[in-house]
Amino acid sequence: MVEANFMPLNIPQHSIEITSDGNITGTDRIICRDAEYEFTGNISGNIVIFCDNITINGNGYWLEGNGESFGIFMEGIMGVTVKNLTITNFATGVGFSYAPRNCGDDSLVSNTILNCTLGIFCYEVKGAITISRNQISNCSTGIAAFEANNIYIYGNTIAYNNAAVSFAYGVDCFVYGNNFINNSAHIKSATVTWDNRRMGNFWSNYTGPDLNRDGIIDKFYMIDENNIDHYPRMSLIPETSLILSPRDDEPQMPWTTVLAAVVSTGIAAILVATLLLYRRNKNLKPYVEDPKNSDDAKKLPFEV
Repeated sequence: MVEANFMPLNIPQHSIEITSDGNITGTDRIICRDAEYEFTGNISGNIVIFCDNITINGNGYWLEGNGESFGIFMEGIMGVTVKNLTITNFATGVGFSYAPRNCGDDSLVSNTILNCTLGIFCYEVKGAITISRNQISNCSTGIAAFEANNIYIYGNTIAYNNAAVSFAYGVDCFVYGNNFINNSAHIKSATVTWDNRRMGNFWSNYTGPDLNRDGIIDKFYMIDENNIDHYPRMSLIPETSLILSPRDDEPQMPWTTVLAAVVSTGIAAILVATLLLYRRNKNLKPYVEDPKNSDDAKKLPFEV
């Protein structure tokens, strides 16, 4: 028998901390307004977050490291959103680490992560993490996950990395609506879902015919034997087209199909009503006698 006991990552040495009670230590370039922590300038250093249900708003500023440690690190933290921040020159740009309870509903939105060994690393997390509308480039691996479940990656541009994504031992991870551009390898290792049944990804090394001009290449993209994008995109995906919920994976009928169904149902109802009226006017019996004509004859329903 083989057993595995994955332990939490060590909390890294850090210069800035957001404490469990919401205080900020180590910098005067982050201010707090309610539950939103806003950058007021560029920061050199790294941040560890111990507080749930907050938003880190970079306001377009930079968080810069020295090539080591984590830019932003969270362990067992829930409800944290990091947005509008450029994170550069770290061993890991953003890290989500193991927790004994579900660590969920965290989001990385509209950030730029570059020049890191790992852009984003999800380790032993069980809740939902959304990675959306980020630019991730010039990393050894753009997004990596180990024993992580319910990761939703959509609307990102992942470009010029040695490997774009690498997943191991995770389930229920979805990657769609992203632009994969000029990575040495788009996938290092992964078994995830690459579309939401309507939209796949744009792959810079995959082209093909689009005879019906719907923006989707007519042939599936077979990434490897375990990974298929069923709806690979013909061209770069603009953010304005990404209006789908990360969990909206059920196909929906277009309004023209719905309208046609309504009209067809209406016509069918009119025909049925006309037929019934015709029968009534012709005094047609709703039943016919049993053809055996026996004393215990049963009345059988009239068959249309």
